[in-house]
Amino acid sequence: MGCGHWSESAHPQRTPLYVNGIAFTPDGKHLISVSFRTARVWNLASGTLEHILTLPDLASSVTVSASGTMLAVGCSK
Repeated sequence: MGCGHWSESAHPQRTPLYVNGIAFTPDGKHLISVSFRTARVWNLASGTLEHILTLPDLASSVTVSASGTMLAVGCSK
């Protein structure tokens, strides 16, 4: 159970005008950005958007576990 779900595919979408938080994966291969009601996973080598996580509330922060297997997003109403 979590506060959001991954989209089936990462369709190109407009980049938000602001970002509330970012986090790098421990291996340095991905950047996660959060803004409004989404978290986006970016591939740093290619610069492409790989995943979009839709959130039920406004995203305010993000962190990645030391193992790189879990993502925590702080949400507020």
